[in-house]
Amino acid sequence: MIKAIIFDVDDTLIDSGKAMAKTYIKVARNLDIRIPEELEVAKLNGLPGPKMVETLWPNLDHKVFKQEYSKVRASRYDVFPSVKEVIDSLKKKSYLLGILTSRKLLTLEERFSQAGIDIKNFEFLTTTSNSSYHKPDPRVFDSLKAHLRKNGISGQEALYVGDSMYDFEAATRAGLSFVCVLQGAWTKEEFLQAGLRSASILKSLRDLPIVLEAMDGENLS
Repeated sequence: MIKAIIFDVDDTLIDSGKAMAKTYIKVARNLDIRIPEELEVAKLNGLPGPKMVETLWPNLDHKVFKQEYSKVRASRYDVFPSVKEVIDSLKKKSYLLGILTSRKLLTLEERFSQAGIDIKNFEFLTTTSNSSYHKPDPRVFDSLKAHLRKNGISGQEALYVGDSMYDFEAATRAGLSFVCVLQGAWTKEEFLQAGLRSASILKSLRDLPIVLEAMDGENLS
């Protein structure tokens, strides 16, 4: 039975991937460096910013990119439909809720405030501000798993909800259950090829309560 639900943020709770990709392309034009395809950037969403820059432009100083990015970045991202309703529903059912993201704590708080998501709904937060590991490294879940153990919750009783292959790889290697939402750049076919079963692939977060009921039913049968 699932007792804890941990969420990725970008393209899982807030709609950021497309806007972020457009911003990266704009920065590339401004810096007169290679202009990547939008999908190329979007598929890196979920990695820490420095890792994204290193992957796209190996010889570029991240500080130079960051300075230009701060001038043109999107001022806000919208929350996906039904996110707040789903979170409220899960809270009422007494699930332990948490966040594990490649964002820094400061930008997480900023984006949640803009989106109208109450950060106090989440008992546990893992960000790049308090973890030295990053997805797809499964060790990014180490502090979270320690917190779950204190609450008598095993890895298989914790569900990570994300949108990318980095989320899938990190969660499954860490021994957590996983479902994806097809709100980012990765496709259903790519997740199926990676070994994720079809029942764990959701069109949007509004399908999560139904999937949770099915998962609990399987565990009870």
